[in-house]
Amino acid sequence: MTAWLRRATRGSLWHHGDFRKVWLGETVSQLGGQVTYLAFPLAGALLLHATPTEMGLLGAFGLLPYLVISLPAGGWIDRVRRRPVLVASALTIALSLLVVPLAYVAGFLSMPLLYLVALVTGTGGLVYDMAAQAYLPTLIDREQLVEGNSKLELSRSAAQVVGPGLGGALVALITAPLAILVDSIALLFTTAMLLFVRTPEPAPRRADRRPGLWREIREGLHLVFRNPILLSIAATMATYFFFDSMAQAVYILYVTRDLGLGAGEIGLILALGNLGFLPGALLAGRIGRRLGVGPTLILSIGVCSVFGLLAPLAVPGFAFPMLVLSRLGVAFGLPVFMINQISLRQSITPDRLLGRLTGTMKFVAIGVAPIGAFVGGALGSGIGVHASLALSALGAMTAVTWLVLSPVRRLRAAPAPWREDQALAIAAEAGAEAAPETHRAPVELRSQGRAKTDSAVP
Repeated sequence: MTAWLRRATRGSLWHHGDFRKVWLGETVSQLGGQVTYLAFPLAGALLLHATPTEMGLLGAFGLLPYLVISLPAGGWIDRVRRRPVLVASALTIALSLLVVPLAYVAGFLSMPLLYLVALVTGTGGLVYDMAAQAYLPTLIDREQLVEGNSKLELSRSAAQVVGPGLGGALVALITAPLAILVDSIALLFTTAMLLFVRTPEPAPRRADRRPGLWREIREGLHLVFRNPILLSIAATMATYFFFDSMAQAVYILYVTRDLGLGAGEIGLILALGNLGFLPGALLAGRIGRRLGVGPTLILSIGVCSVFGLLAPLAVPGFAFPMLVLSRLGVAFGLPVFMINQISLRQSITPDRLLGRLTGTMKFVAIGVAPIGAFVGGALGSGIGVHASLALSALGAMTAVTWLVLSPVRRLRAAPAPWREDQALAIAAEAGAEAAPETHRAPVELRSQGRAKTDSAVP
């Protein structure tokens, strides 16, 4: 090993055994997820000949849990150990995905069945994501959050490069429903890796008078809406993901029917375009330190929006390079934005509030996504798929406005974490009867010498 490599890895998460287990499980899961990301809508578009409205509904059902259960799930996750939630969620998704190939072989695959599977897997994915984000800061030092999130984002980025090509090839060879089997098997491997983690996760402390779940939900909402930094981030994500969901609802129909591309070509476009995720994940921390976290957030979401405009400009005969370039820009900007904003949120939030804060951010920022998917599908049927895609790309350009008009634009580094008295004041204002003994400050966690690990999905 070179001296440079020894210095780079000394004291890093490379030496954290349990983190490596979960990181490996997450990497395999992400690879399988990319196969499903392509195969699932292709099953509707190519095999079931879905209309734009039906494709919009398919996307909406998958995103509906963000609108319906984000808030109560966030409060619930703060009351339980997070690792068992991760195991149960991964198993639920794996088993529900098995329904698609089984139904296809049996001859009763239909759009309503795909809606149901999308709803179940969307629910499981949301719960897994929220539990993972709340799990990570309790298992690694807060100073390691950017490194941990960057490593996990690197796995997602690598999967987004390899997965679409693999998915396109599998769809072409064995059909879309059977390709989904890969994801189900990958999730079973992820479950095994989580079960092998040996670092104990203490049960959440319970006060004599624990606030009710709905009071904890109000507390989470209060955390976001009383903090201009968190509110501007939430508003930016809400705007971007609303219009992105509009685009995703009709994208597969656009490239298959309007541009005449096949599953293999779509997989190759995504694989080449997703190469942007690798430098984005690797450079996110460095860019944030060099430019400051606020300017980095503004620049990265702006890059995503500008390059998104290239997709509706693609024309038959020249579509392939335009779509690859569009995907490259989005793939670079998105991990830079997500890594920095997630690390910022985790750095300033007390451990006991992480679950409900994540749930609130999901609700505010992504709860609009199912509405966007439905609107995109409806517009695709009404004004045409291409016009709907162009409108969504223009709308995404407005997302950066929230950051530019907020204190975020002047933010160079993460503010100091909330103190215990600040957390209690927030709880009191929200009507929650929180008590000091329900909170464990970060310094207390580190003094107990507990190792920390897990993944976070942005």
